[in-house]
Amino acid sequence: MFDAVRLNVADAAEQKRLVARAGELASTWDELLPARRRGIVCTLIGRIDVKADRVAIQMLPSRMAPILNDAPAATPLSDTDERITLQVPVQLQRVGLGTKMIVPGPNRPTVRPDPGMITLLAKAHRLQQKVLSSARTGIGEIAEEAGLSGSYFTRLLRLAWLAPDITQAILEGRHPPALTAIKLMGKALPPDWDGQRTALGFT
Repeated sequence: MFDAVRLNVADAAEQKRLVARAGELASTWDELLPARRRGIVCTLIGRIDVKADRVAIQMLPSRMAPILNDAPAATPLSDTDERITLQVPVQLQRVGLGTKMIVPGPNRPTVRPDPGMITLLAKAHRLQQKVLSSARTGIGEIAEEAGLSGSYFTRLLRLAWLAPDITQAILEGRHPPALTAIKLMGKALPPDWDGQRTALGFT
């Protein structure tokens, strides 16, 4: 922040005041109206380049002082404007039919629990109880009783025997981003827990 201000403000006292003002703005950022936050971000950013392994964000330090002084909107971008480039490492991962951009590190957004996978796990454990308590001896008969095809019944039932840490991670939304309900049902999971962790991307 000091470098951004120093490039465009010569007076040391004014530099100090603007840096302090930037700290105040940062501490109240979450309280600002969305339109105000969007205006600041759009004013500061000159260009964003999305690459396979990183996002390059070009910031315009010349616009920092006007923002901190609540001055009118900045003038149009010029090729001569000084720029500071921030590099943010990312990973692109296939998720179902689409692609997600994953930002590694401690500030990575928390993955929310997937309702589809949680529903599958709940169904699997209900079927497990049905199998354990049923007087019928064949899977086909129990599947028919549950109104499910034998193939679907078998694929769903095996989820009741997932490694406990995998089940817990799915319930808490800590599963790998590439893991979806379709992948969970479609993959031939090994019976051993270490094999399951490998197959589902937990290791």
